[in-house]
Amino acid sequence: MSKKVVLAVLVVVVVLGIATGYFVFAKSSKNGEKFASGAEGIASVPPDASLGGTLSYNDEAGYSFRYSAKGNIADITPNSSEYYSKVKISYPDKSGEVSIIVRDIADSSVESWIKNNADAPKDSKVKSGSSLGGFSAKQITFSKDGEKFIATLAVDNNILYYVQSPTDTGFWDDLHNLIVSSFVVGGKPSPVDNSGSTEGNTFYEE
Repeated sequence: MSKKVVLAVLVVVVVLGIATGYFVFAKSSKNGEKFASGAEGIASVPPDASLGGTLSYNDEAGYSFRYSAKGNIADITPNSSEYYSKVKISYPDKSGEVSIIVRDIADSSVESWIKNNADAPKDSKVKSGSSLGGFSAKQITFSKDGEKFIATLAVDNNILYYVQSPTDTGFWDDLHNLIVSSFVVGGKPSPVDNSGSTEGNTFYEE
């Protein structure tokens, strides 16, 4: 075989190799773009989209959270030195409401408070460990008057942070998770002179 023939064969092999490599790379890149595009599309969907938009609530006692804008929020803090804040969120088309409480307690842990206080949920089951306002928390489920509830609780320096709502593996659970995940505490709560209104508390549209 002449040198020219050998050289021609080598050139053809090299060209085929380059073409094959380019085809594989182009196909891989295209698939990668499809995957990236799909992942971006999923990530761009807000986790609370089913709640119909959200509002941010900032309480004078020093905490804030987000909740579904469809709700009506009211300050119902008792006239007691033990309470920093108590608010409820209700929805016209839903049965039940969310309760959020920040108050002083004698106990230094969630377990101790549940055990020692008559107003704590009884026969509750620990669903999982959680976090609330940057504090280690417990998430429990319990029943009362035939209704099922979920609550997320944290205790820090003998201050109880408590979020309770109905549980339904749907709207209420989504709302509960939104409030808990967005709950922020800005230092030690300050006692507030409340008269049962939300005046002084601020709302921000998301």
